[in-house]
Amino acid sequence: MVAPIEAPNPTIWVDTNVMIEIFTFGDFFFDLLQGDATRRIAEREGRIVPDPMTNARQRRLRIKHSLWMAMALCRRRAVTISYDHEVYRSIWKVAPPNTRLALPTKALFNALMPNGLFNGWTMTLSNAGVSLGNRARDRLMVDLCRDDALLFISRDDDALGYAASQGVLGVYPEHYAVDTMPLLEARAMFLSRLDQAALRAAFDHVGFSSHPGWLTYYLHDAIERYEGVWEWGWRGPETR
Repeated sequence: MVAPIEAPNPTIWVDTNVMIEIFTFGDFFFDLLQGDATRRIAEREGRIVPDPMTNARQRRLRIKHSLWMAMALCRRRAVTISYDHEVYRSIWKVAPPNTRLALPTKALFNALMPNGLFNGWTMTLSNAGVSLGNRARDRLMVDLCRDDALLFISRDDDALGYAASQGVLGVYPEHYAVDTMPLLEARAMFLSRLDQAALRAAFDHVGFSSHPGWLTYYLHDAIERYEGVWEWGWRGPETR
């Protein structure tokens, strides 16, 4: 009997705020719709508002840079660790089940990831700190990075500041990614993988053969939104 090969120890801790950029677009589309509504109301009232799409633009940039990091993790065949309770709680908050905001996330987990979108990146999850408050959990996360000599990726400046005080190397997702591959190369890699994963999902019906309409509609919707992160000009207010 051959002993199973054990996964290597995690080498990078990825904070929840970055994982959420990858796994759900809920608040991005909320910002998009909110900005569009603000613009429309202002136009009707004859007012000028300073760029109501600011939040959506910033959100889109963060998603793109986090996906850049994801492709770098795939290229390096990296192993990461994150808080599972915090990640899933945040996903449910941003994209509540049985709502339209959850559809791209549902397609990602049920169709795109199983068909190779993030092949090469091994994601592991930890229950550490489940009973702690947010601040204590952030400190524990950094302390674990210090004790195990892990790189720390986050967008939380307070957590990154604490990491620096503990001698932990902490970086933004794009700062990790840029040392691995150019942004345009990551874009090409992601979109190619997206197309391939979608083709495999459509061929296999990924367990939804009794509901082909689910795959046709929701998967197409998710793909369109992912592509829109890289190419603004996809049913959004900016195209008008």
